Amino acid sequence: MPGLPGLPGGPGLPAGLTSRAILIGTSSYQDPAFTQLPAVANSLDRMRRILLDPELCGWSEDEVTVFRDPQNIKVLAPQLRRSIESTDGVLLLYYAGHGLLQPNAQLCLTFTDTNPTDPDVSSLTYEKVRDNLLGCPARVRIVILDCCHAGRATRALSGPGGAGIGALGGAHLDIEGTYILAAAEGPADVVPLEQQHRTATSFTRHLTGLVEEGVLGGPPLLSLGALFPHLRSRLVGHNLPLPTQSNTKSAYLFPFTRNAAWESATRALREYRTAMADALTRADRHGLDADALATALALSADSARAYLDGHWIVPADMLRDYLAVLDRHGCAPDRPAREHLAELRTLAEAAAANDPAEVPALLARNHAQAREIRELRSALERERADAAAAAGASAKASAALEAADRARAEDAAAAAREQQRAEEELDRLRDQVDHQRRQLVQATHYTRALESELTDVRHEADQISRELRVLRRQLNAMTAAPAVLPPPRAAETPMTAGATATTATGTGASATTESAPPSRPRPAPGPAVPPTARPARAAAASAAPSAPPSSARWRRRFGRAYTSLSVDYLSRGSSGRGRFTERAVLLCGLAAVLGGITWGVLLRADATADVFAPPCAAAAAPAADCITTETGQVTDKNHHSNGDSDTWTLKVTHGTAHSSYDVDLTLYDSLRSGDSIDVKSWKGQVVRLEHAGHSDRVRPDFALDRLLAVLLIVAGLVVPVAVLLRAPVLRTAYVLAWCSFWEAFPGLTLIASTSWWALLAIPWGAIGLMSLAVLA
Repeated sequence: MPGLPGLPGGPGLPAGLTSRAILIGTSSYQDPAFTQLPAVANSLDRMRRILLDPELCGWSEDEVTVFRDPQNIKVLAPQLRRSIESTDGVLLLYYAGHGLLQPNAQLCLTFTDTNPTDPDVSSLTYEKVRDNLLGCPARVRIVILDCCHAGRATRALSGPGGAGIGALGGAHLDIEGTYILAAAEGPADVVPLEQQHRTATSFTRHLTGLVEEGVLGGPPLLSLGALFPHLRSRLVGHNLPLPTQSNTKSAYLFPFTRNAAWESATRALREYRTAMADALTRADRHGLDADALATALALSADSARAYLDGHWIVPADMLRDYLAVLDRHGCAPDRPAREHLAELRTLAEAAAANDPAEVPALLARNHAQAREIRELRSALERERADAAAAAGASAKASAALEAADRARAEDAAAAAREQQRAEEELDRLRDQVDHQRRQLVQATHYTRALESELTDVRHEADQISRELRVLRRQLNAMTAAPAVLPPPRAAETPMTAGATATTATGTGASATTESAPPSRPRPAPGPAVPPTARPARAAAASAAPSAPPSSARWRRRFGRAYTSLSVDYLSRGSSGRGRFTERAVLLCGLAAVLGGITWGVLLRADATADVFAPPCAAAAAPAADCITTETGQVTDKNHHSNGDSDTWTLKVTHGTAHSSYDVDLTLYDSLRSGDSIDVKSWKGQVVRLEHAGHSDRVRPDFALDRLLAVLLIVAGLVVPVAVLLRAPVLRTAYVLAWCSFWEAFPGLTLIASTSWWALLAIPWGAIGLMSLAVLA
């Protein structure tokens, strides 16, 4: 290998140095705990082939030693130590096989007779290899391990101040000038056993393949440090374990092999220059010289000529612009030629970066580009100044726009707030108008009711006045001195005959005859009045002035009935027939009245019992005689009007109950749908609703029960009256007690409204008075 610098035996190292490559591989094992590795034998062959290839690594036959399926570590260890100690140039140690990791993290390289239960005695520990390398006088030491847990070797050889790739002249590993390449940190990869006879182990297969193919665009000589990134990329692309490396000083720069792709890169550079020159010649034939192309590509004339004739590698984007200009003038190459030119540009760029002959051209291009960069920087500074001025103006304009936007936003917000206030005021006015409208409707209904009541009072007053006039005339006729009445005709009955009276005036000049209402037949007249006394009685009666109408309230209501009954009694006299029966009927009527009044009083007491009930304690029963309070929610509001009356209804949900209640207008107006309301219950029944200081009783009244009580009282009053009309004494006493009681009942009811026991005492007292009058 003379004349190749850096390779074993060449002038890259001092003359007279000995180099040696030791290749160790274990493919078969005696212990069944180990799997057989036929691929290791193929790995040894591939490594030996690239080392002995004169076009690649260039080692000689006597410099390469191969140990296939070694055994008996006691015999092999001395041989390895002697070979290592006798090497003073380049030492390459390669191992492929099973790697074991002891509990103390010590790596063991297995042999054919290795015992897996005792690997530190029956295998080659890497600690022994490290000790041998420490005593090796070789200038460059290379260790390549293709086994499981090979990454432990990089840490085993590194000391506290170990340096990585590129750490030249600084702190280093314990072994000077050593480069370690490991297949994996953990388990290494190998193809299935049935395929291992035709291939090598995965790591060695890709390493030797990379050496045989070369690195496109790389330098003429490739070191292991230069090969490592490409090897890692190949392994990652095939989803294989990642390799690791370790280095001291400049061992990673040792030229391990020639670059097989170097010749193709040089050829690509020459072809690129030829293709660019042909494209420029074609452009000249169509009237596009270098100056026109420089203007089109925004380049100086010198730079454009250097790029377009192929002396400088044109950038990829500039090449696309150049082909676009040629295409517009109809002189561009076809599509396959364009793709070939782009591929040649990539290869030429990689080759020019590693060709020493291209260094002057690269320097000249760098100077030209530096000059253009300075010019571009000046132009850029001017553009930046202009851009800064424009940015300042734009910033001012933006600030003005933002200020205007803020002003518009504030105006819009103010308008929105004003609109909201106006809407709230409008809602308030609408509510007020609705409230006033409802009040007006109520006032209208109340006025109509008052007018109707006033009309009724007027009609009643007119009727009473007419009745009083008739009664007064009848009374005057009955109390005047009567003439001798002829005996009644046989054809006339006492019930159908009319009463006729003649009223004589003071002078007797005229007389009037009035027809009185029919009455019952009177009893036989008493002793005849002497004729001489009759004119005097008539004259006295006619001379006596008529009594003015009474203004007392009971006289207006009951005067007509009292007077009629009294006159009828005085005219007929009394009869003692059936007094026991009449008194019994009277007492039954009084008992019916008493029962009806007592029932009504009890109904009233029950209706107002919840008013005086105390609040319930926390543990009170649901039916206790106390008031419980819970919070409900208004779900709906309804207002119904039938022209004469209005009804306001609330739908309330409390607990699991959903009920509707009729309330007054004040509570109805204070609530909205969704508001909370206090629901008060007494003995499990809702009796009152409260909200915001407004409340209303919602307990159902006892209208039917009250009607029944009134009917019972009326029956107790009407039935005895029908019987007592035949008993003068009982009739008079009954009428007097009945009129007196109902004359005082409105005032007594007002007193009893605040005390229910008074309401019981009043009718009992009245009934007692009537009973005393009857029994008297």
